[in-house]
Amino acid sequence: VDEIGALPLGVQALGTHPQKTEKRNEGQTDIPVTFGGVTFWPGDCVVCDNNGIVVHKKDMLRRDEGQDGAKK
Repeated sequence: VDEIGALPLGVQALGTHPQKTEKRNEGQTDIPVTFGGVTFWPGDCVVCDNNGIVVHKKDMLRRDEGQDGAKK
């Protein structure tokens, strides 16, 4: 845990789940994954800080769109 805390990467965790994985020697991309009862879909925007995590279907950090979604 101390080593993870020293990384220049934000890590949020409520606990651990030492479940052995099924080794299939393949990688998968663009699939939904579920952590802590929340499903993350490809393209979701995830914003985190020390107070929590927000998952949004739209990129909330894009600066090239106005409030109404119109391109600037």
